[in-house]
Order: sequence, then C-alpha cells, then structure tokens
Amino acid sequence: MYSSNSHEIKLKGSYDTLYAYLYSQGVRGKQYDDVPSSTLFDFKNRNYDSIIGFSETIAYSQMALMVEQNKELKKIIFSLLKLFCIYRNIIASLPGRNYFLFRAKDQIISCLQCWEKQFTINGIAKLLDIKPQHYTNWKKGYFCKFSPVSFCRKKVSGQLSLRELGLIKNFVLNKVYEKWSLSSIYYKMIRHSERYFSKSTFYKYVNLMGLRQKKIKAIKSKKGIRAVKPLQILHMDISEYWITDNIKAYFHIIIDNFSRKILGIKVADRKSASLALENLKEVYQGFNLNKHDEIILMINDSGSENKSITKEYIESLKNMKQEFTNRSKREFSNNLIEAAIKKLKQCYIYTEEYNGFDDFESQTYFATNDYNEEMTLEACGGRTPDEAFNDVNPFPDKLSVLIQKAKSLRIIENKYGECW
Repeated sequence: MYSSNSHEIKLKGSYDTLYAYLYSQGVRGKQYDDVPSSTLFDFKNRNYDSIIGFSETIAYSQMALMVEQNKELKKIIFSLLKLFCIYRNIIASLPGRNYFLFRAKDQIISCLQCWEKQFTINGIAKLLDIKPQHYTNWKKGYFCKFSPVSFCRKKVSGQLSLRELGLIKNFVLNKVYEKWSLSSIYYKMIRHSERYFSKSTFYKYVNLMGLRQKKIKAIKSKKGIRAVKPLQILHMDISEYWITDNIKAYFHIIIDNFSRKILGIKVADRKSASLALENLKEVYQGFNLNKHDEIILMINDSGSENKSITKEYIESLKNMKQEFTNRSKREFSNNLIEAAIKKLKQCYIYTEEYNGFDDFESQTYFATNDYNEEMTLEACGGRTPDEAFNDVNPFPDKLSVLIQKAKSLRIIENKYGECW
C-alpha cells in the first residue's frame, strides 16, 4: 500500500507512523530498502501505545497490515482503486456532475462517515474530487436544489444569484448566440445586462449547469504578429462556399490586425485576381490609406489571386508593402484572418439556407456588418471590432472594479432575497 520510495513516506524529516508500525508487525519489502538500519531498529522497538492519537487509527492500521500480508487481497484492493479512479474520471466528464453527486449525497455520507477520523474531511473531499465545504454542507443540510453548487444561498451568499443564473441560461441557450464562442457570449452578456462577474466564474457555472458540452482543449499556438493600432497590419484571403450542389461562391476578405474588423468583402461566382484587386482598391480608397505616412503591411498567402495584377497594384503604392505567408515564420502568418473567416462561417453563413447566389451575397454582406457591430471578441477586450477600430470603450470603469462592486450586491440579494 506504500510507494517503494521511502522518501515519499517522509513527513517533515520523519516517517509516517503507520509506515513504521507495519514494519514492526513483520511487513517487509522494497519500500524499506532505503531506510537506514538504525531507523528500522527504532521502527521495530518503538512503543506505539505512547504515540498520541495512534490508538484512534488502530483499526485502520490492522486493516493495512492485513492487506500488506495478503498478496491476493492487495491485488484486489489495488484493482478496485483503479476501477474507482476510472469511474471518477467518467463522472467528472459528465455535464452537471455536481447534480449527480448531490442526488447521491445521502449514500455518500452514510458510506464515508465512519472513516472521517482516519481520512479527515479534506481527504474524503479529495477522494470525491469536490471541495471540503461541499461535503460539510451536505452533512449540515446547507444545500439548495436550485443551486448548481448545491449550497444554500443564505448560508453561502457569495455564489451567483438566481437572477444571474437565469441570465446565463438565457444568453447561452439563445439561438442567436448558439454558434458564438463562450467568451463572446460572456462579454455580450455583461455589457447588456450590467451584471458583472469574472469570465472564469461564467465558464464554471456554464459547465455546472451543463449548458455546453466540454470541448477538448486545443494546444494553443504561439502568438503571431500583432499590431498596436488600427490600419498598421492588414490581412487578406479568399474563401469558398457551396451554396447548392452546383453553385459555388467565393468571397474575398480584408481585415485589420488590431481590431479584427472586416474592412472589405467582395462576393463572386468565380475565383479571380480581379476580385481581390477590386476589394483592395475599395479598402484603400474608402479608408483613405493614401494619407498614411507609415508603411502598411499587407499579409496574404501565395495564391494566384494575390499575384500578377494585385501584386503590381500594391507595388505601385508608396505606403504599402506586401508579405507572403511563411509557415516557418510566425510574423508572417495568416492564421488571424483564417480564424475570422471560420467565425463568420460558423456564426452566420452555415446557419442559413440559400435560394441562389444573390441570396448568399446579401446574407454575406449582412453577416459582415453584424460581425463588425455586434460580435464581442476576447482579443479586443470584450469590444466589438468597430469599437476597437474606433477606440471606443463600452465599460465606464475597469471590469475588475465593476466585478468587485457586484459582489456586495450579490451577497445582499442572496441573503435577503426570496429562497425558493
């Protein structure tokens, strides 16, 4: 039942009493190989009756001794422990895990109550992968079936109020935001509702209420090139979409690196360099880029639409420089615009059905405007691309200050509000 490394059994320069007691009762093995002979002599001749508190764990000590002396029993117990760990991992991955634990709280308490002295409340909580106050509040009856964390609101008033929980449900389950990322929904919610709490708290309650399936965390790539102000670095790319089985559309996009704003978009039924050139000219003239003294960096891939006439046009401009993407160099990566195209497709384009090219074209232009005006982005600090581009701050105070002020109001609401 112990590791073969005796140093793992040491507690502040000494050995665990149970570890020593098992040796005195005749248990031998590799786990004692690194222990000095003088220490082993002390293990064997120590008076365990004089150790304060050890008599309370004698029953557990006898069980541990029996397991150590019986190899078959030891195998069975370790197999059961492995099985328990597998089941615990399965339960941990379920949406609304705390709800299932709450339903079984009476059985859990009756089963583990007799072992509280041996394992302590903290040990039992760690075994169940819950917080110690969860187990304590279950025993005291401080629970509420309307709370995702199962705590009574009047006793644990720091948790989110019923109104805030309803707010989270309304936004996350709203079909308008069905394809939005949780971070975008979070910023949209706190802006429109003026109910402030941290993003990590929002994620926690979304998982507790099982509103979204947990996604496997992707390995984050290293940060690529970033601008410090609008119109310093631009990206352009072309994408395609099958409207019907026999109708295919192409749209060319140019976005601003700093604000993620879509500066220009052109839709056509064929892929061509003229489409990219027309879009680039409209952006250059529409945003008065000819008045910029600094060099504007345009990043694009090495597709045919970005060469020939498009390349010649950029070379004719005095304040714009073209760089082609290079996978080995993050400073010339086009991942940023590819992420924007993916968001545009998932949140707007895939959700609609189209009767033809004209229908698709009008929806694409509507999606572009809505993305720029309404899509709150974490990369922009909770602002929309338009707000980031125009340097507009929607929060009158710092978000951390607003969250702190909301805590006191939440406590009052939970303590003196209606307890269902």
